[in-house]
Amino acid sequence: MKQLKRSISTKIKHKGELYTYYGGTNYLGLYHHFRFKKKMLKGVLKYGVHFGASRLSNVGLDIYKKAEIKLAEVCGAKAALTVSSGYLAGQLVASLFKEERYKSFYSPNTHPALERQKYKEYLDYESFIESVNAYIAKGPKKTPIIYLDTIDFFGNNYPTYDWLHKIPLQECILIADDSHGIGITENGTGSYGILKEFKPKELIVCCSLGKGFGIGAGAIISSKKRINKIKETSFFGGASPASPGHLYAFVKSSEIYEKQYKKLHKNIRLFLKQLKHPEEFHFHKDHPAFGFRDNELCELLEANKILMTKFNYPTEKDPLIYRIVITARHTKMDIEKLTELINTHYDSKNN
Repeated sequence: MKQLKRSISTKIKHKGELYTYYGGTNYLGLYHHFRFKKKMLKGVLKYGVHFGASRLSNVGLDIYKKAEIKLAEVCGAKAALTVSSGYLAGQLVASLFKEERYKSFYSPNTHPALERQKYKEYLDYESFIESVNAYIAKGPKKTPIIYLDTIDFFGNNYPTYDWLHKIPLQECILIADDSHGIGITENGTGSYGILKEFKPKELIVCCSLGKGFGIGAGAIISSKKRINKIKETSFFGGASPASPGHLYAFVKSSEIYEKQYKKLHKNIRLFLKQLKHPEEFHFHKDHPAFGFRDNELCELLEANKILMTKFNYPTEKDPLIYRIVITARHTKMDIEKLTELINTHYDSKNN
């Protein structure tokens, strides 16, 4: 593990060597975006570095309501609620459905943020669908809850969610983690609108706002009725809120988000156009993360001063993941060098 002395961009200097970095989740390249950082600093100067009180306090800040109205509008939802992190958002939502009157089903590759209880693990969607439908067919007394990640990094969910068509969702509450989708898919709106079209009994989307929108916060997106119920929980009332300065940057950065979104998707198209062997990768349409299982490719890229995501996830006991992440900050030259190395590697392996 390389320990750096400054924040990570697409270029990393380590022990005198300059590397190009294709990892992390800085999809829109906002962490070093000068104008975005100015918005952030202006927000901190106006609202402070932290709001040290409950959101239910008799004194509050207007930026929370402004940010939540804007986020709901972006996603095409009735309401939204911000919290301090995406993980907290997931845990808060999952805590709502621990009662005996609910039956939880976790689809394959669901993020640990949504886990609040022991549950059966499904290795494939076929067995998951069969299990959910068999439970519903019995005329369940408990309401089925279906958990999923919109981006599972294997191309199974976004953008079509084909397997959801095989479940009677009108009888299910659908809970989705859109941390890797909101801000960078569907013109930045994420998957709320797509999932709403499936007409589930209820839809709740939770997410981190750090991956797509570049701010340290999480959010829950749903109906006004559900959001109001969440506001009444001790989980919400007892937690510190997101940084108000970060939310100010979110509210004031629509133009920046739009431009960076266009840059990102231009880079994704360039990468796919140059890539001769896309079948060697697993990825979602219009998403910047490209997973693979070839350690030889990883070693070749590292030898040529290119680093990507490579670590055991979500714990050290889990398998290694290899992932190339394209961002809005990468240059045409960066991507052309990357694809040239990948193409040469697989050309030689396939001959």
